[in-house]
Amino acid sequence: MKKLFIFIFIFLCIPPAIQPSAAKPGAMSDTFKKSLDYATEVSKHYEVLNDHPELDRLNRIGYALVRQADDPDSTYSFQIIKMRDPNAFTLPGGFIFVTTGILDLRLSDAELAALLGHEITHAAFKHSEKMQRKETLLGILSNLAILGAMFGVKDSTPKVTTQQSWVTVPDSQLNRVYGAESPKQNLVEATAVFSAVFQELLMEGYSREDEMEADRNGTYLAAQAGFDPRGAVELMEKLRSRIYEAPGYGYWRSHPYFDDRYAMAQERIKQLKPAGVPSDSYGIRLQTQERLHAFALSEKKIPSKKLLERVALQANDRGLLSFTLHLDQLKALRAERLARASSDRDYGAVEEATDRVLDQFQEDPEVRGEVAALRTERTLLEEEKENCHDTFTGVLRWGVPSMGFLKNFLSNYPGDPEAPLAALLLARAQFQVEQEEEGARTLERAFRDGDVFVREAAEAAAQSTLDRLHSLGACYLLAGLFKDSWIGGAARRRLEVLLPAADSLKDVRAFLDDFPDAEQRPEARARLETLAGAAYIKGRVLDRVGDKQRAMDVYNTVLESAPETQTAEKIRNDILNESMLKEGGPS
Repeated sequence: MKKLFIFIFIFLCIPPAIQPSAAKPGAMSDTFKKSLDYATEVSKHYEVLNDHPELDRLNRIGYALVRQADDPDSTYSFQIIKMRDPNAFTLPGGFIFVTTGILDLRLSDAELAALLGHEITHAAFKHSEKMQRKETLLGILSNLAILGAMFGVKDSTPKVTTQQSWVTVPDSQLNRVYGAESPKQNLVEATAVFSAVFQELLMEGYSREDEMEADRNGTYLAAQAGFDPRGAVELMEKLRSRIYEAPGYGYWRSHPYFDDRYAMAQERIKQLKPAGVPSDSYGIRLQTQERLHAFALSEKKIPSKKLLERVALQANDRGLLSFTLHLDQLKALRAERLARASSDRDYGAVEEATDRVLDQFQEDPEVRGEVAALRTERTLLEEEKENCHDTFTGVLRWGVPSMGFLKNFLSNYPGDPEAPLAALLLARAQFQVEQEEEGARTLERAFRDGDVFVREAAEAAAQSTLDRLHSLGACYLLAGLFKDSWIGGAARRRLEVLLPAADSLKDVRAFLDDFPDAEQRPEARARLETLAGAAYIKGRVLDRVGDKQRAMDVYNTVLESAPETQTAEKIRNDILNESMLKEGGPS
């Protein structure tokens, strides 16, 4: 306990690198405030990936371009959202989102610079203000942000169940926004409308003139920042190869006039010099980080405050303020994972996060003393973890370990001889509570690392659960894990039975997203289209009998799980036409 006290004392006494009151870069502009609301809504409906391996590169390249843009009116940030469609989009004021779908194309630095230069130009040249339909769509999103504030729409952290706080609002106030009959119905409708509006906003193209201008200036920005201007042509060639996989959807729809732009890009790069060394963007990154940090300190709405804290943390990768923000995050994580009984602590997560910070700042001369203190804290953390090892092992061998305990054991002692046994027990428990795909992944760990006894027990666990499986992903994983035995064949046959009869859009969507190389993808896509069509019919029936709330629930499921289907296109058009009429905008 004495060592633990010393460890906590050192951690809490690492001096703050900068006082929050020191950063006074000015107040948010009206445009930035509105876009902050839009960006917050995006983060509530789509998973923002704060640990994506490409995030550091995205910010490094993005701010190198911002340094060349000469746009003091915007405060830029770069975020990655989980979305299968290859795309990127910009909100007025500088919020730039890149989808996992376009990063999956494995863009080079030059290609990513061309992409971000294009999006930065849309923001810097205020292209959205010229598009009446985009302004109307943003207006609808603004009202949806108001509804989200009224009703406490789910927190931005995805896939975490939290208790909702509901606010009583007079129906007359609700009706002024969307005319629904109850707070809950308004929230359901707002969620569905958001999906439709956001997808349409994502796909809504700019004018030919603005697209050409974004291409031209974006390529110049990339070249001025030291990136090869040929990246613009190479990016378009990669996107062109995807057009035929999903015609009418994705980047080529949201960024139209593709063939003309490609031809002009080929001519343009002949006039530009080869790239030099990419410029150092530390100054603009620090300035942006200070500004975003100050915005976060003054923001009252918790979801927006968290978003600003997140993008401030990511805006810069070195220096005093950056280290302090990372340290604050570490302290919060330590309080969450270690303020428990010794057998419930997750040291592994804290150690991993601490190591990332040490790796990032170990060569930074501005925080040499702070890094030394954090390294001492890391050593004490390791010692404390080892002192708890006997407690963990005793519970594993002689106790009744819970799922939480088993997860912590694997996090704390991944190389321990007992880890395969812990993985086996955890997989069994996950299968029992129908966390089937997680169970299959954990069972793979037990089978891979275990001795003969554990491997035989893993085979028995898979055999006993096969007939009860409902998860497409679990069947696929077990088929691969036991491909050389009859269990693998049985798992494949189980998948062949389940897929044509799958009745959940979300399950089929998850299978398509998680297993891009599965040979069953054509059957899964066909099933997705069938389920979307059936859901649309159900929604229409519910709508006609007056059950608007359940109808919108059904529509929203289609929009979120099957946005590329023809059925989703019908739903988007229906919702958008109705919403625009209520806004008084064009249909």
